[in-house]
Amino acid sequence: MPLLIVGCICSSKVLSQCNLPALEKPVPIMLRVKLVPNGFIELPAGAKVADTGGKIDYWLRTITFDDSYLKINVSAGLVESVFDDFIGSFTCTETAQIGKNYSRFAVAKKSGKEYILAKVFWTQFIAEVTSNKEKALFGYIVRSYTTK
Repeated sequence: MPLLIVGCICSSKVLSQCNLPALEKPVPIMLRVKLVPNGFIELPAGAKVADTGGKIDYWLRTITFDDSYLKINVSAGLVESVFDDFIGSFTCTETAQIGKNYSRFAVAKKSGKEYILAKVFWTQFIAEVTSNKEKALFGYIVRSYTTK
């Protein structure tokens, strides 16, 4: 009978909830975009999605905005977890339900920069952020993710 060993590298550091800020005013939705084969998001006016790689077993996208320096990198499929590069750098983590899927949010500080990360279903999002407005926009887009 084969032996299965499961391990966990855990930290004793207790992290706070992220409590991502809400958008100050409603965002006019420009369109609903098919981001990956089974994932859709809502994008505000002035947002653009660029296909930056993958077609068969992984997908890479970049979301940019006309009125912001925010750039959200998106990956899905057979890719490394975006959370792996930030182990030990998280300032907060949060789990929330989005539709039928659970999402994981985290904020991390690394090399003097602040990053926000999220994973919904099998789609991952990451962005360098410099303001609460950018965090709110990131959270809004990730929370709009749906598989239908």
